[in-house]
Amino acid sequence: MIKSEIVGCVTAALLCILAPSCAKTEPLAPKEGEYGLTKEVKVFSEGGTQDIAVTSTGNWNATLSYQSRTWVSLEGETSGTGDGIVSISYKSNDGLPRQGVLYIASDTRATIDTILIKQYGIEPALRLYGDVDSLSFTSVASTKEVSLDTNIPESEYENLEIGFDYEGEGEPWAGALLSGDLKTVTVTLVDNPEFVTRRATLWIEHKDGWGDVRRTEFPVSQAAPGGTPQTVLKTFAEVRALLPGAADTLRITDDIMIQGFIISDKEGQNMGDCPEVTMTRSDYTQNDRTAYFESEDGSLGFRLLFNSGEENTFSRYDNAKLWLKGKLLTKETDPERYTISDLGAGCVVSSVAGTAESLPTRTMYIKDLQDSDIYTYVTLKKCEFPIRRGGLMMFYNDAYRNRMTKYAQVVADIHGNSIRALYNLKSPIATSTGENKGVPKGQGPMSGVIVHETYTRFDPADGNMGRYQIRNVSVSDIQITESANDSYMAALVEWADNMSDGVTRRVKPADYGYDMGEYEGWVVQPTYGMGAYYFYNITRPELGQWPCVTAAWVHGTGLGSVANAAYGYNSWWNATAEDYNYAIWRFSTTDVTSSMVTFSIAGRGYNATGAIPYWYLDYSTDEGQTWKRISEFTIPAQSGWSPTTSGTIAAETTSYFVIPNDILGLDVAMIRMIPARDIMGTSSAWDGDTISSGNASCYMALCYSAVRYKK
Repeated sequence: MIKSEIVGCVTAALLCILAPSCAKTEPLAPKEGEYGLTKEVKVFSEGGTQDIAVTSTGNWNATLSYQSRTWVSLEGETSGTGDGIVSISYKSNDGLPRQGVLYIASDTRATIDTILIKQYGIEPALRLYGDVDSLSFTSVASTKEVSLDTNIPESEYENLEIGFDYEGEGEPWAGALLSGDLKTVTVTLVDNPEFVTRRATLWIEHKDGWGDVRRTEFPVSQAAPGGTPQTVLKTFAEVRALLPGAADTLRITDDIMIQGFIISDKEGQNMGDCPEVTMTRSDYTQNDRTAYFESEDGSLGFRLLFNSGEENTFSRYDNAKLWLKGKLLTKETDPERYTISDLGAGCVVSSVAGTAESLPTRTMYIKDLQDSDIYTYVTLKKCEFPIRRGGLMMFYNDAYRNRMTKYAQVVADIHGNSIRALYNLKSPIATSTGENKGVPKGQGPMSGVIVHETYTRFDPADGNMGRYQIRNVSVSDIQITESANDSYMAALVEWADNMSDGVTRRVKPADYGYDMGEYEGWVVQPTYGMGAYYFYNITRPELGQWPCVTAAWVHGTGLGSVANAAYGYNSWWNATAEDYNYAIWRFSTTDVTSSMVTFSIAGRGYNATGAIPYWYLDYSTDEGQTWKRISEFTIPAQSGWSPTTSGTIAAETTSYFVIPNDILGLDVAMIRMIPARDIMGTSSAWDGDTISSGNASCYMALCYSAVRYKK
């Protein structure tokens, strides 16, 4: 028989101080032999030595297990006859508690004593946590992450176990995957087919080198699916028919549901019509609360408003069923559109992930849009951006962008119809599209969700931006090509990037060889083509006015600013004639044959005081003797450091017009911009004064204008 005893530096008193913790311990069993003993020795985390006494009536030898040899070694004799001493040396430990194994065996190996060498280390820490105290899922199969806080090294991955304890009976319905860096646990749930909430406890256990087990837990729940066994599936049209009259709101009492496709993506930050809370702050949480839901054939849509962004768990292309009992249905008119609100996680009956190919394909021209297309996903054909400079969001000063909640960029098509593309200021769609290259200058399709929204920063009176707008869901929705050579429109004359190339374009027409007859005043020379932009003073038409040239931040985020890039005029009210002065674009259309001529501008009132928000655009075929009306439009004043009115804007306003074809074939063709109403802004209101009694001296600064014709 062999009898091994612990002697030397580990005393009885020390063993008392370093008593085992209350964690569960599972000692190693002897590996070989029938009568071996198992004992343990605990050593400090600092390196040291330890003697172990051997009592034997025969021959014996000592060996270390293979895994122990990385930090334990045998010093002196490793075998003997009769009583003896085995000395071990161990390295310091700055990691978790660890265990080595020393075997002392008889020469016949009929008896083997097992000595467990337990070395102290840092206390293992293990904690699962989340943003809230539990992990809640909808009834739909989905995935979420829980964070893990631990000092256990990645090398211990194999010593971690993960699982679930379920409440009640039934098949397992949750799975978990621990990341290799031990920082997160990915929890995946299958659909909940039962009309009861399911609950479980996610746990992770770690067994250290001593065999002690530590455990952390985190509650997991999955909501019951929306509806009941009696819920009836209705069409989108049948749900809309619940409000047959004019604009109204109804709390749905019927046990019904609808099925369709999610066509939105809150991650793109361009979905919600986010309200302005103050003059300098917007509530962008509405983006996360908003989803757009179209019927399976794509013919009708609803806007969905969830109570919180966390409850809007949908992904783009999901084919979902929504339970509508108890929800609010709202109908708005002119144009007609429908919203379902007061939605929570419990409204989801089912949801199946889809792809872009899952959606019905609906392609049309802008002129074909109808009210029924609102809140559906549509591809508009043969589109272009008429303003061919800067980015999709054209801020004159990026530092003031919080003065706004969204930007409205004009988009036109091959037939001359136009629509506004809306971009929330927190959305990366517009900035990533234009970054370092500017707005696409060619033509192509544009896809997105059709909406109807208003915004007083683009039209101070009633916020009118047209009957329909489009919200791109992602950058890939914009398929317009980069090159102007691809466009269906050719530039006849264009004022773009004024002064940015160092060329002075504030000149007399004779300086660049342009004949304007008796007029010898100052003009702005175009950057392409031959023509002039100038100011017409009705009492001194031969003199013109010195053009104001000022800075503009017209390239949007990521593209930088262009100094001296905006040009314009003031003194719009002529007190002597008691009438308006106006600005003129002059050019020739002699050699142009086309089915369509367009005019586009981008600009802003230089400050709120004295700014004119309302304008007429006219054209003349007889060198300004008579003028024909094209349109009335708005250009708001720019926001200042201390804005006091919603009728200001921190960006350039873009406008687009189709010019009647009788402007073609002329040696001298003219377009003018003239005040439309006797209204101007003050420091506190966009309509605070009249032009005739006040001083309408605010510069109307334009950073772009162009006349184009269809090729």
